[in-house]
Amino acid sequence: MPVRYSFTTFCLLSVALGVTAQAQEGYFPQADSVYGPGGYAQPSFGQGPQGAGQYGQGMMPPQGPHGGYQHGYGPQGFSAPYPPAYGAPGNGFLEGNMPNTTYQQYPDDGGWLYADSPLEKGLKNTFRHGFFRLEYLLWDVEDPGNTVVGTDISGYRNNPGQIVPVSDPVTGTITGTGIVQNLDLISLKDNNGIRGTWGLPIFNGTLETSVFSLQTNTSRINGEVQLPSATGAIDGLFPIIPFVVDGQQLLQTFDRSYQASYRTSVWGTESNYVLDAFDPNAFFQVRPLIGFRYMNIRETLSQTGVNTRSGQDPTDPAATTYTTTIDSTANNNFYGPQIGLRTELVGKRFTLGAEPKAMLGLNSYKSSLAYAGTIEDQALVQNSVTDTTFGTILSIQAYGKVHLSESFSIFVSWEGMYTGFVTRPYLNVGYYGTAQTNPPTDTLTNDPKFTDVFLQGLTVGGELRY
Repeated sequence: MPVRYSFTTFCLLSVALGVTAQAQEGYFPQADSVYGPGGYAQPSFGQGPQGAGQYGQGMMPPQGPHGGYQHGYGPQGFSAPYPPAYGAPGNGFLEGNMPNTTYQQYPDDGGWLYADSPLEKGLKNTFRHGFFRLEYLLWDVEDPGNTVVGTDISGYRNNPGQIVPVSDPVTGTITGTGIVQNLDLISLKDNNGIRGTWGLPIFNGTLETSVFSLQTNTSRINGEVQLPSATGAIDGLFPIIPFVVDGQQLLQTFDRSYQASYRTSVWGTESNYVLDAFDPNAFFQVRPLIGFRYMNIRETLSQTGVNTRSGQDPTDPAATTYTTTIDSTANNNFYGPQIGLRTELVGKRFTLGAEPKAMLGLNSYKSSLAYAGTIEDQALVQNSVTDTTFGTILSIQAYGKVHLSESFSIFVSWEGMYTGFVTRPYLNVGYYGTAQTNPPTDTLTNDPKFTDVFLQGLTVGGELRY
């Protein structure tokens, strides 16, 4: 009985030892044999025996049916098509799945601090989705109209170019007639200009910034001078300006020459945020806007007249003369917030729209006056007034666009702009004087007054979207 137990125990131990040895033979080579004869032949990279191997010649022993170990994939070991820790034969680690390995794909760079924030979206669209518009302007600025140069207490404005008697300053005899100067011939029409607009889609709307400028317009009037004939006939013709001297209206005569020039320059800029339409695919779209506007209107009225000195004969070419200069300048700076509404009919090939806007702000103005020679031997006198008052700008633009392509359009528009509380140079001069002092002195005053100015005209241009 003990012998049977001993024999049975011995057989079981032999079987267990055999199974253990057989399982050990099925394992892949250990780390200490990676570069040994049972594993990799060489550590250098190169072509494997069965394809583009990643770890060089001799990756798998050639005696196996797949370039691996004899009897398949290891000595009496694995029955799976490939070793679990390695990829296809000859491809090393790259194409296989390493055990217990997790792969994670990183997203694109989310940006600085906040990924996909509204600010970043706006910045990304700055140069990717916007437009640039360039326009040629042909605008009119409202003329001074029927306005007398000088005081008008005698109602000269009711009869432009009125002729009045002119007396010799020494003898008092009537030598001819005088024509009261009037600015009715001053024309400020057909001013060329240019405007550029840059638009950027940002924050569910479009930020549009534009700058425009009109060329400086200069218009002149020349007073007609006709000297008396030698026959003594009262046929002289002289430009005159009415003054108030010691409370009475007197006439300043220019028996040599007279010229008045009126210069106007206008430029401005605005920046508006235009909200996107509620339905961007609708045929009729309404888009509110809010922004800020600045506009500058600068005008100058310059007068130059030449007259003979008292006691001299205007018919004598050698008669001594003196020159009178009167320069009045008004510089208006309008600025303030504005609101508006853009309405459009949008089609594939055309767009029709209208855009009214209103600015309620301020006008910081400066009125300057410089004059000399209104009386004989008078030196230059200068003074200025600077102040701020209420200012308004109301404008409306009606336009049509033709879309030649997805990225380019041409258009034409009409625009009208009403500007209130404008000070203009021809209104600011008070023509006063006195003869009660010795020598006589004058007191031309710089007294700013306000009116409105209307600008209007056509624009033609192109719009590039990118």
